[in-house]
Formats: sequence, structure tokens, C-alpha cells
Amino acid sequence: MIVTPAQKAFFTPFTVLSYFKIENKVTCDMMHEFLNKQMANSKLLATAGEKDRALFFKTIHNKISLTKERINLDYKMNFL
Repeated sequence: MIVTPAQKAFFTPFTVLSYFKIENKVTCDMMHEFLNKQMANSKLLATAGEKDRALFFKTIHNKISLTKERINLDYKMNFL
């Protein structure tokens, strides 16, 4: 998200090497509001307590494990 006094814009991945630039005022305002809410409700891991860091990494490791399982199941299902 890029915010200047004149306008707002954000970029979203389009292909591996390129991005899609969005400059629509309504869309950019919505994204700006969403990102501000996300930042207001988030914590820096560097300043978070041990419990928060452990919970964060446990959640990330669980997501990675589930994704690996789905990939392996999909790979196995392709042989049927």
C-alpha cells in the first residue's frame, strides 16, 4: 500500500514477475482501512512475551504441517 498526499495505490501479485496496480479510490480506501485495523490489532514479535511467540510459531508450524499433508494427499490421489 502506497499513500501519498495526492492518492493511494496498492499492488497485488499478478504473475511471478509482475504486479497489478490498483488505484481505484474506493478500493484503496477499503484496503487502507483494513491494513490500519490489522496493524492496530497486531503485536511485534520482538516485544511480545514468550507465550505470544510460542503461540505464533505453534500456529505457523500447524499450518505448514496441514499444508504438507494436503499436498501429500493430493499427490497420492493423482495416482488413483
